[in-house]
Amino acid sequence: MVDMPHADEVESFIAEVTSDSCVERCAAATSFDAEYVAQTLATYSGELRVSMGLLTGVELRDRRILEVGAGLGLATFLLHRLGYDCTALEPAATGFGFMHALSAAIRDHLGLDNVRLLPLGAEDLDPDHHGVFDVMFSANVLEHIAKLEAAIHGMSRTLATDGIMIHTCPNYTVPFEPHYGVALFPSRPAMTPWTRRFHTEELWQSFNFITARQVERLSKQAQLQVRFEPGMMARAFERLLSDPVFAERQGATMVWLARALKWSGGLFVLRNWPASLATPMQFRATRPTSARSTRMR
Repeated sequence: MVDMPHADEVESFIAEVTSDSCVERCAAATSFDAEYVAQTLATYSGELRVSMGLLTGVELRDRRILEVGAGLGLATFLLHRLGYDCTALEPAATGFGFMHALSAAIRDHLGLDNVRLLPLGAEDLDPDHHGVFDVMFSANVLEHIAKLEAAIHGMSRTLATDGIMIHTCPNYTVPFEPHYGVALFPSRPAMTPWTRRFHTEELWQSFNFITARQVERLSKQAQLQVRFEPGMMARAFERLLSDPVFAERQGATMVWLARALKWSGGLFVLRNWPASLATPMQFRATRPTSARSTRMR
């Protein structure tokens, strides 16, 4: 039987993290006002549900787990509290530096001082220094990694022989940018003329415009085999109808589209759409049987 966090444990943890006492503690410990802290915690709590969904059906007990691009570290904090061996990997790079101050305040509020943090990028993972991990996961992180090829190789180096990586992120094969909610120029997303007003922003500059085809190619180079999860685009539209915070971020047009798809039966079509041509994409990477045998010799 697979042992993993139950939905009510996730929701109980989210209620604690988004509580007034946690918001006040974080605001007092950082330079952010309470309203900003509350909005940020609500946003990342929604992403926590996504992260936990990635681990569905994955055995976690007595396995070494790595949250890649942990951000605030909520998934690591939850797993650690429940007794799982989880480490948070979050580089100390600029761009998302605000997370570190908030993460430390949340950790102190939860009394989790002994959570392990690796302040480096995935490309710097080294089995001699960091050991190997049985489970690695990330939610909406890979699209922000500048050295994507090196990062995938770093994760592969430190993936246990029978380990598994589970990631979800946008698939820019589909010409749409979900952070900004804008259409992109097909095959040349970075050159989209109507996005020029964003080009000086740190968020935009962090995008590598990852695609499913790129994931397949880089994973093969790193001796990993990939399986894409079907139906992810349908799930994203369904989330627009069930997650108010997510819906507000995506905007009224996307919510209207989700309702139209549900009414017209379009969600059924999207559930059967080719996974490599859908966004977001979710994939699992493992070692081929032949590679496992070679590493075990």
